Amino acid sequence: MNQKKSSSLNQRIMDALEHLTPGERRLATVIRELHGDISSYAANELAERAQVSNATAARLFKRLGYDSYTAARAQARAQVNWAPPSLRQEERLRNGGQSDNTLAAYIQADISNLTYTLEKIPDRAMHRAVSMIVAAPRIWITGFRNSTSLALYARALLVLLKTDVRLIAQNGMSAGDDVATMQPDDLLIVIGFRRQPQLVRNILVEAGNIGMQSILVTDLHSAPLTSLVTVSLLTFSDSPGIFDSYSAGTTVINALCSMVERAMGTETTERLARIEALYRQVDNLHGESENTNTV
Repeated sequence: MNQKKSSSLNQRIMDALEHLTPGERRLATVIRELHGDISSYAANELAERAQVSNATAARLFKRLGYDSYTAARAQARAQVNWAPPSLRQEERLRNGGQSDNTLAAYIQADISNLTYTLEKIPDRAMHRAVSMIVAAPRIWITGFRNSTSLALYARALLVLLKTDVRLIAQNGMSAGDDVATMQPDDLLIVIGFRRQPQLVRNILVEAGNIGMQSILVTDLHSAPLTSLVTVSLLTFSDSPGIFDSYSAGTTVINALCSMVERAMGTETTERLARIEALYRQVDNLHGESENTNTV
């Protein structure tokens, strides 16, 4: 089966995003804001919302591989991958509650997410991101809402390799204080999945204003932020349930940090050894056993 023919609307937009014209990108953003549910809209209504011509709308759906807008709308009726949890649940209940709710279905969805992510992120993007992280004297990481846990994960890995890795607005503090401290040679890493607050865009804009480079790990829901960053790593987060899956995002962060460790060589060897020694000292100060088998 032709892969494009079998791809969902969000996957097709992600694949074509970097090749879209400004007008097509505006229309793609409107579709994203509708969570991909275009089933109740006529093509001219979407075009009007995006302030583009009907011809631009027709070109976009042709570029995405649909024979017509009607074909795209028919597919949208059967898919709710972009919808927030409340709408996904509503759709499931409307269909009689029938869905594949087995562990196998979720694992298979993540296998697809990982496969699509691998196809979407070119090696050159990963290598450039690695080089940026290695060269940066200080790294700032931010992520809000569902992205917070992945931002913490990225920081937990990178702080083992780099001496100055900071979270923006940590523990509820003001982001303005951190943004004011940023320097042009610093690096900003944004973990930005579904429903990012305006604050994320504001931080990226300010970073760009002072000439900072930035890396964005995201999915299609936050894809419009890609125009504000140096390197974007787009992942897939589809799930058969009402919640997004972040397996692909976690894997990309893990791979990125592991590649940084390889690139830094003996510099990380010395740091990791020192950290391990300090772990033991801290454990001893707390009276914990040296026996690593102790539970």
